[in-house]
This record gives sequence, C-alpha cells and structure tokens, in this order.
Amino acid sequence: MKQPRKESSWVGRGFVAFVLLAGALASTAAANLRMARKVDGVFSGGLRAVQAAANIRLLAEDLDATFPDLDLTRLGYRDTILIKAAYEVENRSDRLVALPVRFIAVAIRDLTAELNGRPLTVRIVEAPGEKGECLTRMARHRNDFLPVFYKNFLKQIRLQTGLDQEPDDRWLDKLGTIDASGLKSEFLFLRTLEDPPGKDFPAAEFEVPLPPGKSRLAVTYRQRFYIDERNNGYFAAWPKKGVTGFDYLLYPAGSWDLDPGFRLRLSVEVPDARSKKLFFKTRVRPTVKCNLPLRSEEGRTKNIRMFKGDFAGLPADVLTFLLWVDKAAAAYVR
Repeated sequence: MKQPRKESSWVGRGFVAFVLLAGALASTAAANLRMARKVDGVFSGGLRAVQAAANIRLLAEDLDATFPDLDLTRLGYRDTILIKAAYEVENRSDRLVALPVRFIAVAIRDLTAELNGRPLTVRIVEAPGEKGECLTRMARHRNDFLPVFYKNFLKQIRLQTGLDQEPDDRWLDKLGTIDASGLKSEFLFLRTLEDPPGKDFPAAEFEVPLPPGKSRLAVTYRQRFYIDERNNGYFAAWPKKGVTGFDYLLYPAGSWDLDPGFRLRLSVEVPDARSKKLFFKTRVRPTVKCNLPLRSEEGRTKNIRMFKGDFAGLPADVLTFLLWVDKAAAAYVR
C-alpha cells in the first residue's frame, strides 16, 4: 500500500525538477534572445577654428588612442577608449590672439582641454550646423571604405534625406546640397543601447588665448565604442560576435591654415583580448582594419600591439579603426 505513495512522491519530485529546468531554460533563452547590440553615431575629433585668424598656423597633430583591457567575458558596451589629441599651433603675430574653437563630441565623456599645460574652460553646446557636413563626409567615407559592411547605414541615410531614388553614382553628390541640420541623429545612426537622451549633436567649445610663437593645445577624453554585433545567440554575444572600434573626424582641422610642413602622427594601442577556454585563461589577438595604412609594432608588453602612422597633410576625412575576434566577421567586413 505504500508503493503508490512512493511512486507518486517520485513523480511529484520529477515534475518539480522539470518545471525548474524549464524555467531555467526559459530564463536563459530570454537572456540570450534579444536585439543585437548596435551603437553607431559615436563621433569625436576635428578641432575646428570657428573664426579664421590671420597669422595662425596649425603645424602638427598627434593623435593617440588606447583601447581598454579587452576581457571577452565582461567587456561592457559602455566601456570607453581613451583618446588624446595634441595640436601644435603657431601664432606668427606679435600679439595675443583669442581664438574660439570647436571640437565635435558625440557620446564622449570627461573631456578636458589644456593650452601649454594650463586648463581651459570648456562648454558643451548643440552644434546642428556641424551635422550636415559630418553626415556627408561620413557617408562618402563609409561608401568608399566598406560599402557592404555599412550598407544599412547608407540605406538609412538615403531614405531619411529623400535620396533613395537617386542613382547609386549620384546620390552622394546631392547629399552635400541638403540641409541635414534638422534631421535627428537617432533616425540616421542605429543605436539599440542608448543612454538617456541628451544633446542631439553636441560639440565642445572653448577659447584658446594664443600667445606669440608656438603653443601646444591638448584635448583628452573618453569615447564610447562603435559596436556592430552580428550572429548573436546562445552564449554568442558581443564582443565575441561582431565588430567594435572608433571613428575620429579629421576633416575639421582643414579649417585651419595648415603649415606646408604639417604632420599628422597617429598611434593606436590594442591589447590582446582575455578569454577562457574551459578552465584555462587564454589570450586572443584581435584582427584589425583601418582605412589608413598603419604599421604594427610591439607595445609595452608582449600582449599589446601598437599601430602607428605619420602623414603629410590630412590623409582622409575620417579615421576609422575597427577590430574583432569573431572568425565570421571576415564574411561581412568588406
């Protein structure tokens, strides 16, 4: 007479275990079945002279970008890249010149500016007038650099500007004639993980009191990652799946009177990514792609690489540096 009760108890325990297992699986599915992470429209750079000033020359720009520790098990999508931009400026007059400048600062933080080691007062302003030129130059850059990879972005730009019916070989020329200042960035750049709304297209403005002779203007800040997660799913998510990197705008420096000997010196520090294989810690060397020809050198340690370049003049409108550990990325980063 006791056997049925034992069987009933066993069945009951089995049913409870089944429910718990199903709940765990459902919870895992819910955690993994989500939209792919996309963070686009993160721009910085380009020290623009708001007003032309006689006898002011831009002699050189040094740009250093440092990626954070790339831990594939815990890298957060809000982690940042440290960027330092230093400008050598010469005032060839015999008096102090107060020059207002603007630095595009979309989705960056902790920006500071110094002139010859002394801090400058920075204010963040809305800069819709910068959006049209940025959009045009970015679209042309992405179309020339990796049109397949950026096809969704290029399609969206054409739709939002009413150029979707224009021929493929003409729409970019017409894009430069359209006033895009009124277009919202959220409709132009796909961002599925967005912070609370802020300024639509912010820029940092500050006044530079240039004494006669040469000066060094340094801008330091942290920039969000560009993220394009692809083929995400169970236990397959960014940064293991997809591409990351940054865009830096070079073209605004062309608003200055560049010295004939102007040099652009670039340096990007990329650590090997930390990972785990079973119970063992491993290092994965990311694949990198840049629109400018940078040479690879050994870094501070054996697990760090430096990518450097030295250019006469401004070699491109935009510097794009991408990296990934996803083996499938070779099929779409083109």
